[in-house]
Amino acid sequence: MKHRPFHSYTMKQAIQEGFILDVLKHYTPIDSYYKLIKKVEGDPEFDTKRAKKKLRRYVESHDHAIRLKAEIMVDHFHEQVLAANKIGGQARAMVVTSGIERAIQYFHAIRDYLAERKSRYQAIVAFSGEHEYGAARR
Repeated sequence: MKHRPFHSYTMKQAIQEGFILDVLKHYTPIDSYYKLIKKVEGDPEFDTKRAKKKLRRYVESHDHAIRLKAEIMVDHFHEQVLAANKIGGQARAMVVTSGIERAIQYFHAIRDYLAERKSRYQAIVAFSGEHEYGAARR
């Protein structure tokens, strides 16, 4: 016996009917800024593309960078969304990351900063499956 969908309710249709909001309409990117300096001119073994990819992964996974971005996002949410009473006081925010480990890092940073601000809001993290993070399995 095969299971087949009997109906398709697309995200596009849900947005058009006002059931959900178009998250891309309210998408706010946060730019990363860093510079890679090539120390040896004309080094044939130096792969710039690969080096930039590794550098970006390192910079974006650094606890300090994540903490600063978390502060910017939480402050923006409180000051630009909640204070303006957007979406009738029912506002929520979503942070999309490059993977599960990064999502967990942002969850901890946002949760800690919300507590420092004594905010009544809480952070949650969602992903499918199980994942090793630190010493605990989540």
